[in-house]
This record gives sequence, structure tokens and C-alpha cells, in this order.
Amino acid sequence: MITDSIVRIGVIGCAKIAKRSVIPAILNLPNQFKLIAVSSRDESKANDFAETFGCEAIKGYEEIIARDDIDALYIPLPTGLHLEWVSKAIKAGKHVYVEKSFSLSSIESSSLIELASRKGVAVMEGYMFLYH
Repeated sequence: MITDSIVRIGVIGCAKIAKRSVIPAILNLPNQFKLIAVSSRDESKANDFAETFGCEAIKGYEEIIARDDIDALYIPLPTGLHLEWVSKAIKAGKHVYVEKSFSLSSIESSSLIELASRKGVAVMEGYMFLYH
């Protein structure tokens, strides 16, 4: 549940696009978003991101998905990992913003969209412009 009109964000994965563009954009809108935590399979990477952006570091992805103090997850993982982690996030009731490509196939995309609809959460692919 989004509280006080501020969306509390968690990040799954420490990709360059997250560091260069998306996390700075989140931090640039402090009255709309609050960065809570970043997670990585590599603990040192998570710690570096957390230190840079003033949030909590988490090793692994399961814990960040399970947290009650996170409303939405930004997922800049490789496309081949999207189905697994976007599904888990949606099932946990999290809104999801996932980097392109959304999935590996139209069947995967349809299943994720249908799951999000059933769970009442938003899911969106991060692309720059229509037909990207």
C-alpha cells in the first residue's frame, strides 16, 4: 500500500542504467518517491549503490520483495530473469517498473500482465519512446 502519497521504491539489481539514470530520477522527486533499498547478488555492489544513493543494501532478491516498507520495485535485471522476478514481485503485491525488454516472448508478457491485473498492481516496461 502506498502511504502518504509517496511511493517507496526498491531496486532489484545494480545495473548501469539504474545508477546512471533511474535512481537519480527517483531521488530528484523526493515528494513523490523514496528510495528504500537496493539489492544485488553481489553484496559489495549493493553496498556501493546504497552508499552512493543513501539507502539500504540487501544481498539477494527475495528479501527486498518480501519487505512491507516497499510499494514498488524497479527491476533492471537481464531480460532472461524478468519472468521469474517480476512474477515474484507481482505475487507479493508490488508495483513493478521493469527495464526493456519486458520479457522473452509475448506469452510471457501476457502472463505477467494478466497476473498484475489479478493482483491489482501496475506493471510497466521502461522504454524511451513508442515502438522502441
